[in-house]
Amino acid sequence: MEGTIWHIYPVQEKGMIQGDDGYQVPFRKSTLHGVEFRGLFSGLRVSYQIQNGWLGREAVNVHLVPSDQNCRNGDLLSNSRRRRACPRDS
Repeated sequence: MEGTIWHIYPVQEKGMIQGDDGYQVPFRKSTLHGVEFRGLFSGLRVSYQIQNGWLGREAVNVHLVPSDQNCRNGDLLSNSRRRRACPRDS
């Protein structure tokens, strides 16, 4: 599945994804692959899988989606954010 990071809760090391299917699902820092939690921010495109956790549906195997929106739009990403979110593109 794919979606957009909707909100980050830095203290709790969690976030919410707005899926392209219209559903919002939470994710935890431990489910990220290929990007650091501190490099995330609202608006990044991600791919993920859904798993039933003890609190309901949650996103797992969360990866950044390589896209112009994530990695090449200078208006969306500052240089430091681009380096963290798109390490191969810096």
